Amino acid sequence: MKKWVFLTKLWLCCLISQAQITLVNPAAEGGFEVGATFALNGWTVVNGTQTNQWHVGTAAFFAGLRGAYISNNSGTSNNYDVSATSVVHFYRDITIPPNSTVNLSFRWRGQGESGFDYLRVYVVT
Repeated sequence: MKKWVFLTKLWLCCLISQAQITLVNPAAEGGFEVGATFALNGWTVVNGTQTNQWHVGTAAFFAGLRGAYISNNSGTSNNYDVSATSVVHFYRDITIPPNSTVNLSFRWRGQGESGFDYLRVYVVT
C-alpha cells in the first residue's frame, strides 16, 4: 500500500511540474497593456534615427488598450514613408526552462510592399 501512495504522489508531482507556464502574457506586457512605451512593457526597441520607427500606442491595435506599430510621425498614426529605407526592431529576452515545448503565437496585421517589408521572429541562444 505504501508503494502505491508513493507512486501516486510521484505521479501528481510530475503532473504539476508539467503545468503550462506563461512566459509572456498577451493580456499584459506581451500585449503592450502595462504602459505606453516598449520599456514599460519589458521590451527593448531599436529605432535609431530612421524615419519609420516602432511605437506603442492606440493608432493601430487588435484588442486591448495598445499595440506596437510603425509610424513616421512619432506614433501619431500608423503610417510610414515608403521612400525611406528603415531597419528597426524590438525584442525581449525570455528564459525558456530546459526541455520545454514552446508555443508562440502573435497577431500580425500588415499591408507592406511585396519584397521589401518583412516580419521576422527569431529564437536565439
